[in-house]
Amino acid sequence: MTNEITSRPQTGETSTLRRVSMPVNIRETEDAFILTAEIPGATRDSVTVELEHDELTIEARADLSPSGKAIITEFAPTLYTRTFHVGRLVDREKIEARVENGLLNLRLTKTRDAKPQRIEIKSA
Repeated sequence: MTNEITSRPQTGETSTLRRVSMPVNIRETEDAFILTAEIPGATRDSVTVELEHDELTIEARADLSPSGKAIITEFAPTLYTRTFHVGRLVDREKIEARVENGLLNLRLTKTRDAKPQRIEIKSA
C-alpha cells in the first residue's frame, strides 16, 4: 500500500488573467511530502496556500508586464493554480511554505496514520 496525493485540474476562466495549471514535483520522505511548484513572476505576497477539508489549493498571481511604453508584450498577467486531494495524510499544523527564485516549496508533514507502521509479530 502506498500513500498518494492526487491532483485535480482547475476549471473556469478569468477574463483578465491567463489561468495556468502550474507544474509541480512531489517527492515523499519518511516523514513528509515535499512539493515544489513552478510559479515564475509570483512573489511571496501573491501566493496563497489553503488546506480545506482534504483539498490543498495553491494559487499564485504573476504580472510581468513591462513598465513604460510597451513595444511587444507577450507576458500576460497569470494566475497559477492547482488543487491536490491529500486526504488525511497531512498534518494541518505542520505545513511549511517558502517562495524562492520562482519556486514555491511546501513541506507537508505526514500524519501518524500516513506513516508506515511495522507490526510486531508475537510468538505463540
